[in-house]
Amino acid sequence: MNAILLFIFLLFIGIGLPDSILGAAWPYMSEDFDVNVGDAGVISIMISVGIILASLYVSRLKKRMSFSLLSKLGLLLMSIALALSAVADNIYVIAFCSLPLGFGSGILQTTCNEYVSNHYESKHMCWLHGAWGIGAVTGTALISYMAETVLSWRTGYCIVALLEIFAFIGAFFAFRNKPALSRVKQTQTNGMFKLTLKEMRTKIFVVFQYFLYCSMENSVMLWGASYLIAAKGFEADVAAKTISLYFCGVTFGRFGSGLLLAKIKAHTFVRACVAGCTAGCVVLLVGTSVPVTAIALLFLGCVMSPLYPTLLYATPKYFPNEDHTALMGIQVASAYLGILFIPALLGKLFEKTTFVIFPAVIAAAMCGVLVCASILRNKIIKE
Repeated sequence: MNAILLFIFLLFIGIGLPDSILGAAWPYMSEDFDVNVGDAGVISIMISVGIILASLYVSRLKKRMSFSLLSKLGLLLMSIALALSAVADNIYVIAFCSLPLGFGSGILQTTCNEYVSNHYESKHMCWLHGAWGIGAVTGTALISYMAETVLSWRTGYCIVALLEIFAFIGAFFAFRNKPALSRVKQTQTNGMFKLTLKEMRTKIFVVFQYFLYCSMENSVMLWGASYLIAAKGFEADVAAKTISLYFCGVTFGRFGSGLLLAKIKAHTFVRACVAGCTAGCVVLLVGTSVPVTAIALLFLGCVMSPLYPTLLYATPKYFPNEDHTALMGIQVASAYLGILFIPALLGKLFEKTTFVIFPAVIAAAMCGVLVCASILRNKIIKE
């Protein structure tokens, strides 16, 4: 593993760190700022908007900046936003910092995903997103530890900001004297937005597969514990501990799938993952005991999580003559559009109906991902 790839993995750990700290810190932040607990949703939306804007704009930045400079810009924006959040004296400062935090994260996600898909193997893409899981788990643990001691959530934010600054400084050394590697691979493009009707029909499936997957992954994160309480009758503390196994499964699944993808074709692997998701949802639906439900959630995280990096890696291969940075940006943006709207809409649906249908909704969405991936694969076969 070369130094550039190792540094990109560290960048994704850096992306994961701030992604998880808001949720962990919010109970303490809301008390400090005397705001409603539900206001965290507004902050989360603003972060997502920043990520979407960056994902759609980064292809223009790439024309003027190398991968090295884009990485430094993303890290700098995140560092400043986190540092300002740590010293904020009101919620409006936190809200203001959310946009540059999301924008920096969006730049790093889009450029790192595009760079790895063009220069490395599919297993490296899975490990890349496994690194995000390490950052997310570390960020949550850090905030929890700080909040339980004489220190506070502000100290946790300061530490994360310092880590991002160290990464920013490290970027100067990681890309030094490596001009060939510091440039994002240039691709010929027919214009991402100058599409014929036939091309638009094909690319819409690129958008849908990420929209469906990420909306379900984040719905499990948001509503998983509520499902266990409402549909299974679990106590709140048992539900929280049980759903944590899903997060463990996400991290294990992405690292483990990197080894499997070296021996299995991507589309075969996607079909196997969707079949596993369906089986896991069935067990989750009919299981009643804590051990069975816990195993089902762990398994669901393991088989569901590899889909995102596997599809990200495969999509540029479907459109070899396109601007891959713009294409990757659209994928990341569509993923966060799903994160913005679908979990909230599902919450209203479950409120009007029942949480019991949650596993069926997940299984249906994963089957939709398989349909989109199959249509894109057939495009390659026909051509």
